Amino acid sequence: MARAARLQLRSCPLCGSHWVAHTSREKLEAPHVVVSLCCGACGAWRCVLTTSWGFERFEREQMRRLLRVLCAALRLDLLDAADFALERPEYARADR
Repeated sequence: MARAARLQLRSCPLCGSHWVAHTSREKLEAPHVVVSLCCGACGAWRCVLTTSWGFERFEREQMRRLLRVLCAALRLDLLDAADFALERPEYARADR
């Protein structure tokens, strides 16, 4: 996949942010996919035509980025296990 096509998936054309997330995808005739993207910084929405391979690579890169951020937050004690707990009445936390 050409560099320009990868950049369409990875960065927002309005603000340049790399915090772009996919919201949905629609498979077309193989190998093409239309991906709906939302920018986490400015909130811009757009649709991009790409290949299924390009989209899978984009998803892997996004997952790696998320893992790096979560690992850093855990190391810095910004998050702990309680942040991921489902709040249910029968399992209410003692500190509340």
